[in-house]
Order: sequence, then C-alpha cells, then structure tokens
Amino acid sequence: MNRTPTTAHSTRRSAPFARGRRRRDAGVVLVEFALVVNMLLGMGLGIYEFGFAWRTSAAVTSGARSAARTGSSLATDDSADYQALSSIRADLQASGLLDNLLLVVVYKSTTADGAVPASCKTNLSTSALCDIYTGAQVRAMVESDFSTTTGCMSGMIVANYCPDVRNSIMATADYLGVWVEVRHDYQTGMFGSGIEIKRNAVMRIEPRVA
Repeated sequence: MNRTPTTAHSTRRSAPFARGRRRRDAGVVLVEFALVVNMLLGMGLGIYEFGFAWRTSAAVTSGARSAARTGSSLATDDSADYQALSSIRADLQASGLLDNLLLVVVYKSTTADGAVPASCKTNLSTSALCDIYTGAQVRAMVESDFSTTTGCMSGMIVANYCPDVRNSIMATADYLGVWVEVRHDYQTGMFGSGIEIKRNAVMRIEPRVA
C-alpha cells in the first residue's frame, strides 16, 4: 500500500508561516482597535463639548429674554437699561459666564426677523438706533452710572436709543431688542479655543395711553 510521505521537514516549514500569519492578524486587529478607540474618543469629546456649549447657549438666550422682558416692561423709565442689564448680569453670574460677556446691545427692532443692526455689533460709532454696552461696563455698573434724564450710562460710545426716546404709545409702541454676545471656551481644546455665542430677543414695549 502506497502512502503519501509526511516528514518532519514539511511540518517545520509550515510552522513559521503559521506564526507569521498570526502576527499579521494580530497587527491588523491592533490597528482596527486603535481606529475604533480614536473614533469613540472623538465622539465622546464631541458630546462633552456640545453639552457645555448648549449650556452656555441656554444661559445667553435666557439672559437676552430676561433683559428684553424687563426693558419692554419699564418702557421709558430711566432705569430701563440698568434693570435690563442687571437681569443679564444675574443670569450669567448664576451660570458662571459673567466674565465671558463681551457685548450687549439694546436696540429698536424694525425688521421682520428682529435682527440687531449690523453696525451695532461692534463697540464703534454708529447712527443706528441702539445702545452698546461692553462686558466690562455691565460687570462693573451701578445704578448711579445711568443718567436720570436719558436712562443711558455715562461714557458710552453709542447711546442712540436711550429709554427717553423710546415710543410707548399704545398704537405705535416700539419693538425693543436685546442682543447678547458671550465667549464660550472649549474645555478640551480638541476643537479649537472656543466660539462666540450670540443670541437676541425682541419684545414690544408695553404700551400706555398717550
């Protein structure tokens, strides 16, 4: 009876090949594992950063709405801007974001979407109907900083829409807008240093009979 010879030599030849294949397979697994870990890490950090950014956005939105509500209810009262800014300061202080406040604009809204006039978004001279307050001014303000005649803060670069010029007549009352800009710093630095979050709110000045 004939047999196919099986020798120790052929077994020795196949052993290194098997070991090499196992090493290659292990290498592929490690590469795939590293890719999956990096992907999951990126997703985790993204969710983490998004959560903090959402929290900042919610606080800024709340501050803008509180200020618009306060300013519209006080109408032409000389404390309108001070009280509106105080509500922003309180909201941001509670969220730990007051130091990140960059700019607040109180403006007359005349467009369908209620957008702040573009020229009011920087602390530069403009003829647009707005009052511009820097973050530093809001953080340091006291009520005596505001004029009892116009209702605006002394030393402002732009004070074109002080409480004393706002229209609160029932039939034609102004729409008062508040725009807030806050710096949001990223926690991990993976997506950069941070972004500016900007939110606005518009409410009609509570009218009174002329």
